[in-house]
Amino acid sequence: MAVRPRFGVLTLGEAQALLQGLHALNKLQLRQGVPPISRALRPDGWGRRRLAYIRRDPTERWLSLREIWQRGGGDCEDLAAATSAELDALYGIPAVPIITRVRPGLAHARVLRLDNGTILDPSLTGGMRGRG
Repeated sequence: MAVRPRFGVLTLGEAQALLQGLHALNKLQLRQGVPPISRALRPDGWGRRRLAYIRRDPTERWLSLREIWQRGGGDCEDLAAATSAELDALYGIPAVPIITRVRPGLAHARVLRLDNGTILDPSLTGGMRGRG
């Protein structure tokens, strides 16, 4: 049975909680055999990527790991939740997706490594221009 939940406008805290749920879903999908995304986001020797950052879609539909592969990429929330799940589930590196406000009306998702405090931005790895 397919479930397609929809959410209205969320506060930053509510979005963070929802992102934690997507992180958990991605960990489950990794255990089910869905491939991780980190290597596919990096350009190969010819500058091509198998997966890429896709500019935020107006519907703000967040994608699971499986859906990222089906679509060929994702936006910052999608990539942050998938990357943090990969670090945590496959490499034993405790990591969580985080959302920070860039400016009024704009937030950006990245990954916080809990072991050393490093913040990673898979959107930049996937080809996003500028800084989130």
